[in-house]
Amino acid sequence: MRSLILLLLMVAVKASVKISVYYETLCPDSIAFIKNQLFVNYIYFGPDYIDLELIPYGFAKETDSNGTKNFVCQHGVEECYGNKVHGCVVSYGHIVTSLYFVHCSESSFLPTSQDTLQKCAQLGNIPWINIQTCLDTKLADQIMSKNGEKTRKLNPQFIPAVVFNNRFSQTDQDDAIQNLKNVICRYLNYAPRQCNGYASNLYADVIVL
Repeated sequence: MRSLILLLLMVAVKASVKISVYYETLCPDSIAFIKNQLFVNYIYFGPDYIDLELIPYGFAKETDSNGTKNFVCQHGVEECYGNKVHGCVVSYGHIVTSLYFVHCSESSFLPTSQDTLQKCAQLGNIPWINIQTCLDTKLADQIMSKNGEKTRKLNPQFIPAVVFNNRFSQTDQDDAIQNLKNVICRYLNYAPRQCNGYASNLYADVIVL
């Protein structure tokens, strides 16, 4: 019995919720969600409680011409470029670094301009040469294609789509867009102190670049 109790306590301590965010870089709804819900709550709860997955693709379309992948994005070629750069960063970087980069980009006046993306990479200590290599070697196309496969499998009707623990719920989606914290706390059975108002920006010092 004692061993079982210890095991349950260990599971409780390590309990987290997986959040998968399907977004596109020039979508106003994606930008608002990342700025106002996702970023602030990731800082508030931290990686101990949130297992974050970022999938930049959205309502893009992919075609293949003689082995060359081509993409058409909902908000134009600038969005495709942004989606590819975000995909490279997320693929290469730690999720904390990736989220800071994504937030920096999406909070900017021109989220997908090369100047913005280079600035955000520099702030996050991400060598731009690594991103440029990802783009030049077509690895970015492969990453975006994989993100497209994930997105088509989900078949979202709205972007951003927010999925918890690999299962889509329209109720969770609607609630998360308005108040992500409430959904996180619901999945964690209101166990973290953050759900009861006892913590403020608990992980901010840990994950600031």
